[in-house]
Formats: sequence, C-alpha cells, structure tokens
Amino acid sequence: MMWAVTGWAIGIWLKCTAALAAAVAACWWLLGTDSGWFFIACAAAVLAEIYLTDQLRKEWAHEARGSWWWAP
Repeated sequence: MMWAVTGWAIGIWLKCTAALAAAVAACWWLLGTDSGWFFIACAAAVLAEIYLTDQLRKEWAHEARGSWWWAP
C-alpha cells in the first residue's frame, strides 16, 4: 500500500514538473532570454513548483495516514 500511495504522488509530481518545464521552454523559444517576460515566466514556474509540491506533500501525508503502513 505504501508504494501505491507514494507512486501516484511521484507520478503527479513528475507530470507537473514536466509541464512547467515545457512552459518555460516555450517561453524561451517564443520570447528569448532578452525579454523580461521570460524571467517573469521562470519565476512563476518556480513559485508554481513550490506550491504544487507543498500541496502534493499534504495530500500524500493525508493518504499515508489513512493507510495501514502509517498506523501505529
């Protein structure tokens, strides 16, 4: 059960990270590094990654507490 809970959390994290990396790459391709908007997009991607990771950690902890392997 532990790996089922951990597996979906890692899978979602990888998908979100890949989507953010693709968005930053698209901004780099469209705007170039000379644009201030590119750096704003990078900062937004970093903040989104921090927020998504924190929310995923909370959801993982909630699911883990409800499973048998976390119980005392």
